[in-house]
Amino acid sequence: MLRWEDRALANLAAEAEGLDGQVRFQHGDAADLCSEPESFGAVWLFESLLHMSDPRRVVRRLATALRPGGRLIIANLVQ
Repeated sequence: MLRWEDRALANLAAEAEGLDGQVRFQHGDAADLCSEPESFGAVWLFESLLHMSDPRRVVRRLATALRPGGRLIIANLVQ
């Protein structure tokens, strides 16, 4: 889990690389995103989907949050 300090540093690093407005790091409940539909170009879940009580609901919610052609990346390296 990213702490708020880590997210702040990641966002500052993206800004320093000229990616401000193109990359945003945030943390929240994937099943209850507070974002508008089609608001993300990509969503990355790393070692988290397997810990969610309703993974199908999460994937459906994230699919609506992606822009057309957006990418949903799920990495679960353990079982």
